[in-house]
Amino acid sequence: MNHSEITREETAEFLSKILTIQSEILANPTAETCSLYPSAEQAFNALSEALGCSGEPFPNIAFSEDFNRSFAKLFYGIGKKTLGLTHSFWTEGGLSTAGTGTRNAFAIYRKEGLGNATSLPDDHLAVELAFIAKLLSENKIREAVDFTVKEVLSWWPNALLGILRASSSEDLNKFFKSINSSLLMVSELAN
Repeated sequence: MNHSEITREETAEFLSKILTIQSEILANPTAETCSLYPSAEQAFNALSEALGCSGEPFPNIAFSEDFNRSFAKLFYGIGKKTLGLTHSFWTEGGLSTAGTGTRNAFAIYRKEGLGNATSLPDDHLAVELAFIAKLLSENKIREAVDFTVKEVLSWWPNALLGILRASSSEDLNKFFKSINSSLLMVSELAN
């Protein structure tokens, strides 16, 4: 990653805002939260181009009824197969109950003096993205990179593959690929 024109701190600040938007969409994909995506897309793509990041650029996404139905089918138990967006789900045999992943995430949050103010499990992707965003906004870049690499990227690649296999919604798949790009950019802040 080339930081000659954009500082690591500026990159962290932009990424914090982008991750916050993605987290909000994941936690509650409403018209209001989804309407924030185009600004995240524009910011990420400009940042990615300037830094020469390895992840894919953010695609344009239509947050339509198809997106909402597909999201509900996959993650709200409406479809034939329900997937979890948690560390526990993807690393503990498909169980969506709290487990080691949840305990690990909660311990890290508490160490940083943070708590989970949502009804989501501590190891839910939306909570983890919000946590990374919080660390980046406080310029705790090393901590954000460590958490991203050691906690989130330990389960996220398998989850992404599972989501892409299970979803027939092009826009839903694009959204999850954008999250992957964000996580890769955070991991590249270590360089």
